[in-house]
Amino acid sequence: MAAAFDVQADPQVAYRVLELPLPPLEGRAPFVLTLDSASADPRPLGIAIDWLAIDRGAPTAQFVLLGATRVALLLVVLVAFAAPRAAGSPPRWAAVHAGVIAVAAAAGVFWDVVAAERILREGAGPYVVTAGIAVAVARWPRARRGLDIPTAVAGGALVLVTLAALAVRLVLLLHPQFYYPDVRVHAMFAWQIARHGLADFLRHFTENQYRYSLGLQMENGHWYAFPYPPAFYVLCWPLVALARLRAEVAVSVVAAAVNSLEALLVFGIARRLRAGTATAIAAAAALVVLPLFIARLSLAYFPAVVGHAVDAIVILYLLVHWRTLDRARTMARLSGLVALALLTYTQSLLNFAVFVPLVLAAMLMRDHSRSALRRAAALTIAAGLGGVLSLAVFYGRYVPVALDMRRGVPMAEERILLEKPPPPLAQDAAPPEPDDPYAGPTVDPWRGLRKAGWRLYVFYGPFALPLIAGILLVARAQDPPERAFVLAWALMYVVLNLLSGGLPGPNLVRYNKDLEVVAPLCCVALAWIGGWLWVRGRWIALVYAGSFGAFGAARAVRYLTEKFVLER
Repeated sequence: MAAAFDVQADPQVAYRVLELPLPPLEGRAPFVLTLDSASADPRPLGIAIDWLAIDRGAPTAQFVLLGATRVALLLVVLVAFAAPRAAGSPPRWAAVHAGVIAVAAAAGVFWDVVAAERILREGAGPYVVTAGIAVAVARWPRARRGLDIPTAVAGGALVLVTLAALAVRLVLLLHPQFYYPDVRVHAMFAWQIARHGLADFLRHFTENQYRYSLGLQMENGHWYAFPYPPAFYVLCWPLVALARLRAEVAVSVVAAAVNSLEALLVFGIARRLRAGTATAIAAAAALVVLPLFIARLSLAYFPAVVGHAVDAIVILYLLVHWRTLDRARTMARLSGLVALALLTYTQSLLNFAVFVPLVLAAMLMRDHSRSALRRAAALTIAAGLGGVLSLAVFYGRYVPVALDMRRGVPMAEERILLEKPPPPLAQDAAPPEPDDPYAGPTVDPWRGLRKAGWRLYVFYGPFALPLIAGILLVARAQDPPERAFVLAWALMYVVLNLLSGGLPGPNLVRYNKDLEVVAPLCCVALAWIGGWLWVRGRWIALVYAGSFGAFGAARAVRYLTEKFVLER
């Protein structure tokens, strides 16, 4: 036995920190830590440990990697070379990429062997699977046509970008120092579906929303469970049930993988907006350290990140078939994609409720031709059918809740939340949250515009102005129908902030995800500015690209190593 200690519940102490010295370890066997909890109380109680760290004792102490971890490291390096090559990357690019991964892993082992071991052990499998998906997309002829990948070299570059994005996200989310309470909430839902199956999971979904505080909002003096589609947890289900990943790891790697694969969608969107191959690859590369996504992942907005990726699929499909929307097959597929987006994340309801009218208005403002009217009618019908399908499959159960909310009638499941014991008080109580400067009792469009400008600066910093300029350049390069699409897409961000900040608040859309839906356009705009600078001076363009990379990397390190407070 290394150490023993006694603990007793104390409602005045939120967390108790214990430091226990370990006996000298010679490294003849793998390190295993076992906790034994005994109590005289007959009730099935125990202790809860929120954080455990193993620190090096004497400066001469050494950690030695397990054999399985060494195999995982070798596998990751081999895949880092083989995947880009299989997609068409030149050998030199693949070798440099694998070398960077090997050097970074070696540096991580030297710097913090415990963290490196955990990242490699838990991340090697998802890294290999995601690499396989990226290679399959880059080589599948139909996907290549949809994304407009012109050459095998471009496909290889896209796989490199995807794996770079995944490496950043796995380091962030699997590092032992990373913690955010919502990871545990999502993990509990993933564990429930793996344990009880889909039917039982859906039957008790609303109860679990109250039990684990997911998607609850206070209205008229009561807590209501807001619509929260379970698609994200269905994606995590096989990883927990079949691959036997721990639930908190499964939810993390699914979000990391989906967000990394979105680089392929950003490339396709850029190509459909007339970007050259190099500019489209640069747009995809901007996603690697895009502060918005790093922040969202740091706050464990995993369903939001996955839902946004489905929104990006819908937008890419619209761009690919923008001039043939009136075909029956196109309409059917579009309605299915819209329904899938709505069933993946609730924010998509608001996104497309704003986006579709804006697109229709921009489309018909200057073009009253019969073909434009047919496309507008097709888009309206497809979006409407997608909405009806999602209502029938999932959202219909929340219609009575909305009616009860207006009358102040509580949901029956609210008792689960009210019966929970209050959390212990921290010794150093945090100061109360400041009032939202973008909420007020009256309609104020200027307040919404200020919120839009401020949020753009919060996440893009000094690159907010180049981003706006890039959107204007992208719009100017399009033909009138596509220009209307781009302007409507950009305007959607402003309208969402007018709703959340300009309307009397706090309101139901106070925390809407406004920047996510325009993130692919922002990546394209940033890359477009880089291309514009390249023509005028390569060194200026390289400094611009390097500055953005350093800005994003610094934000990522800060999100991991500091306590941070961001607007939701």
